[in-house]
Amino acid sequence: MNLLIDPVAVFPKVEKMIYSQAWKFAKKYPITFEEAKAEAYYGFIRACYKFEGRGSKFSSWCYFIVWVTLKDLITARAKDPMIPVDPMPHTEAERRDVEELMGTVSEEGIKFKEEIEDTVSDLSTEAKEMLGLLLEPPAELLEGDRPTPKQLLSRVKKHLLAKGRAKAQLKVAYAELEERIKGALAA
Repeated sequence: MNLLIDPVAVFPKVEKMIYSQAWKFAKKYPITFEEAKAEAYYGFIRACYKFEGRGSKFSSWCYFIVWVTLKDLITARAKDPMIPVDPMPHTEAERRDVEELMGTVSEEGIKFKEEIEDTVSDLSTEAKEMLGLLLEPPAELLEGDRPTPKQLLSRVKKHLLAKGRAKAQLKVAYAELEERIKGALAA
């Protein structure tokens, strides 16, 4: 099955609806918000795979699929409340589709992740803060057109300067990040 809708592109348009449905189900039924949210995200991914666009908007289709997915969770939970419900797909075809979208982690990938975590744990406080803002920038840094990596770095530096960081500290933190990342990638 081919992915018909790009989840990354459409998620901001339906994110509020997904949270809203998860919240409503968590308040109405005996499940946690985190469980409802995970199941709603799974429903969103299913909607991206199954949308055919025959006279309906994607947001309407997504609402319906997320609602059905959450209802399925509640139904399964009602049959036997002691059995945890797995929010992952139940058919082999759906599992393959999700794995294709999400990717699988190899041994090399796990080792690389551990090396990166070790590298990050040794960074100075300023470098960690800069890296955190680069990886998960606040909304105000992403305003306007999608920034290039260089523009994002410039915005992060301006953001940290506005928070009172010294320009010299930022220069040292950036050099430290650059050195560590190059070292991790070379290993």
